[in-house]
Amino acid sequence: MMKALRVTLLLALCLAMTAPTFALAAGKATITHETVYVESDNDKYVTIGEKARALSGGVLVFENAYLFAEITNTGDKAIVFNDGLFELFNADGDSVESSSYLSCYPQYLAPGESGYIYDYLYIDDPSLENSIDDYSLTVTGKGDNKNSTLRLPAEGIYEEVESGYWTNRYVTATIENNTANTLWNVKVVYVVFDQNDKLIFAKEDTMYDTGVPVGQKVMARIDVESALSDVWQAEESTPTKIIVIAYTELEAEA
Repeated sequence: MMKALRVTLLLALCLAMTAPTFALAAGKATITHETVYVESDNDKYVTIGEKARALSGGVLVFENAYLFAEITNTGDKAIVFNDGLFELFNADGDSVESSSYLSCYPQYLAPGESGYIYDYLYIDDPSLENSIDDYSLTVTGKGDNKNSTLRLPAEGIYEEVESGYWTNRYVTATIENNTANTLWNVKVVYVVFDQNDKLIFAKEDTMYDTGVPVGQKVMARIDVESALSDVWQAEESTPTKIIVIAYTELEAEA
């Protein structure tokens, strides 16, 4: 009797070890790159963190902030960007400003795809007490198998164009329509990483009232604010990797 019981238990254990395991499939919004630049009261920007604290020396007040973030769907199901919270803190860890009005471009992400967030926050009444010292960023996505994004072939370059006494800085995109229809109002996301794979720029623009004929290419560009190019130079960040996402959204009919 005991021998039969031992055989039964051994058989059950073997079956448990060899039985396939099933995990529920789901999408997941993950922050894969993020950068925050803060502006001091001497109108200079610097990356938030230890370097900013060292530069401040207890004198400078950091009063405005740029946010750039890359969001990747690290799950195995499609998602749509749901919401996010970008919050700024002073040296005591108290919240001094926040924004929950964040958008991701594109908002519909298939598994492995990335989208980008950018935001700008300022302090209404800057002082040493509410000087920006730290931040947090949280994002969520939710499952969406009805809507999607049609991404077009696109490539980009960063260029500096001399114009009299000024130097204009652009991220320029070349976009191809490889579909069977003329596409209107194509959305374009311009992204720049430096030589250390640091995300230093991201912005979306829509080509309103502009059509891209079938099989044709079109060029578009967006300017880079001088405040950002100044901090790149100060921190020895060289625009190195340019990503352009040109897309239209394929939304399910109601």
